[in-house]
Amino acid sequence: MPIIRILLFSAVWSVVASSPATAQMELGQFIKSILIEQRDGFLPWSFQAQPDSPVRWQTEGITDHVTNYKRQGTVILAVNGFVPQILEKNLQPASWNIVVGGDKPGIQGVALENEGCFGMRRASPNCFPRLMRFPQSLKAAGIQSELICKFGAINDPSEVHRIKLPGGVPAYLHSSISIGSGGRTIYLTVILRNRVEGSEMEHSTAICALLFKSQSGNDSEIAVEYLTRTAPQKYMFDY
Repeated sequence: MPIIRILLFSAVWSVVASSPATAQMELGQFIKSILIEQRDGFLPWSFQAQPDSPVRWQTEGITDHVTNYKRQGTVILAVNGFVPQILEKNLQPASWNIVVGGDKPGIQGVALENEGCFGMRRASPNCFPRLMRFPQSLKAAGIQSELICKFGAINDPSEVHRIKLPGGVPAYLHSSISIGSGGRTIYLTVILRNRVEGSEMEHSTAICALLFKSQSGNDSEIAVEYLTRTAPQKYMFDY
């Protein structure tokens, strides 16, 4: 199995002090723009940096973090037209925190986090179930999505989908949820696939194993439930 290099983000989120951007974008269309603009597993560092972009970047240029490069900011994304509201002085749309990371050739992953369904400031009824309908947003944007694995505890479940546009290069969407007494936080990470050798199953099982390893902290043997169209199978990875 070939070695697949992916970036797993452990970003420190911060809040933009200025007023939130009014521009917004449907989540499926935003992820579609990632799939359209990527070339050979990289996005340009100028991704969503045009003046009319819905992303409000905090980073000036690119931040060098020794092991990788990154940019971070916030973006208002709707899920099937729904934008969570939070209570500030007045009701405000809950922005998604965004971090993009990669190497000198370009961005290799896009991480999104939304806390609009968490804490005392949350103000939208049925917030979490409506955000979790994001696969419908992908489908409306013409993105093909296939669930390839799931893992995690009840209060920290994760799923990995293989996503692609018709005739395009597949990428991976890792969705995870953090459940606490104050509500729920949703995380979505798009991982771009470099053009390396190996079958779709080899890529998929490697991605699932690496993500499971990162989330569980297990550095020895990993069991991942790999979902196929016929029946679940167990794949063991020895690191």
